[in-house]
Formats: sequence, structure tokens, C-alpha cells
Amino acid sequence: MDSVNMLVSGIINREGKRFARVSFIRGRDIAEGIVPDGVVDHAEGFSEAEVAKLEGVSRSVVTLLTQKLVVDIEDGKAGTLTKAVKKIVKKYEPDVTVIEK
Repeated sequence: MDSVNMLVSGIINREGKRFARVSFIRGRDIAEGIVPDGVVDHAEGFSEAEVAKLEGVSRSVVTLLTQKLVVDIEDGKAGTLTKAVKKIVKKYEPDVTVIEK
């Protein structure tokens, strides 16, 4: 899959449920979903296989009270995705440390 940008909204608190909207953008292609549910509910331009990969990334659980982001990565993809997460975090939040478990 080519380079994909990920945008995350602020925290939304609706009917006692806290969540964030997430968008994946690649050129004119877009997929949108909800975190921490991990479901892509709208996609244009991404194949079904690509949407499945994006859902794997969006299954990340945001622990809102402790301000932690826990990324659940499928076996065999840890190296590539961990490197990408560290790069994105360093670019946008240089004071944040990514810890692998």
C-alpha cells in the first residue's frame, strides 16, 4: 500500500461514550472510521484488503484517562507499523516517547 496519512479528531463525548473519528487519506482515496471501535464505516478508493489493514491500525485503543495510545498490531507487521508509528509521533509530538511491549 502506498503512503497513507492518518488524521484523528479530538475526543468526542456523545451519550456517555468517548471516541475519536479517524481518517486515512491517500491522494483522492479516503477511509473513515471510529477509534477505539476499529471499524472503517466509509471508504472510497481503497480495496477491501486495504480497508482490512486500515481497520487493524484503527483498532488501536486510546486510553483517554491516562493519555496513552495502545496500538494492537497483527503478527508479522510489528516492525513496519512500529517504525511508522514512531515516525509519526516524533513528527507531531516530539516530546512523546513510544514504548514497545
